[in-house]
Amino acid sequence: MLSLDIATDHLERALNFRKKRRGDFDVEVASTLHLLGIVHLKKGPEHIDDALDALKAAFDTRKDLLFPNHIDLGETIGLLGKAHLSRREGDDLSHALGAFTEALRIQERARDALSEDDDSSDLCWKVASSESSIGECHFLQGDMPAAREAFQRSFAELV
Repeated sequence: MLSLDIATDHLERALNFRKKRRGDFDVEVASTLHLLGIVHLKKGPEHIDDALDALKAAFDTRKDLLFPNHIDLGETIGLLGKAHLSRREGDDLSHALGAFTEALRIQERARDALSEDDDSSDLCWKVASSESSIGECHFLQGDMPAAREAFQRSFAELV
């Protein structure tokens, strides 16, 4: 856990430095917030609120700076979904489902925008992962038919 604490300290210092130099409305600030959210997620359940705060700030900044189907937007909202899903209950499951659904939309559009010559394997994997996470949300909510459909779409994406 010490290395995650060190990472948090370095990222917080980098964030403060970037905000002072460039302001809050900057792609590098959003990227640092995104990384800080990842570190908080890795630190465990007691840091979920910190992860949600950092990832929400990263998403809000990115959605104003990047085009609507930018893959970085999908990455951040997908992590927001993971943070909510880690709580496994109530409104957090609904928030997770919404986040994964939005991440899936962005990932599918990014994949579909590739030319036939481009390698889409990374995006296919991300689409499959989002579908699987959507299935997990439905499963935890007790909606087995919807869970099954999402898991089947996830599998189909990979074969």
